Amino acid sequence: MMGRPRSRKIIIAPGTKPGRPRRRPWVKAAVVLLLLYVAGLFAVQQYRLYQINQKIALIKSEIAAAEQQRAMLQATVERLQTDEYVEMVAREKLGLVKPGEIQYRPVPAEAAED
Repeated sequence: MMGRPRSRKIIIAPGTKPGRPRRRPWVKAAVVLLLLYVAGLFAVQQYRLYQINQKIALIKSEIAAAEQQRAMLQATVERLQTDEYVEMVAREKLGLVKPGEIQYRPVPAEAAED
């Protein structure tokens, strides 16, 4: 039986074109799911970046406030260390006088009536 080779008939499904392979529907679904996953990751990272930028802004404003308070405290320290302030405290709080000065103190009205 060696004769002519038999030809095989190729059966083509209805609605398809010959020579074009059929696409599988799960490939499209997988690509869509992958794109959704990547978009979700991107959205999460953007939100985290937004939160970090908000924290940075808050910390920068706290630093500015602390630097302003430090400058005010430094000015107060410098004022408290002046000779004029030391003399004022010595006169008012401690009741000290310079040599040769006489200190006058007003008498409260209640003590004067007694």
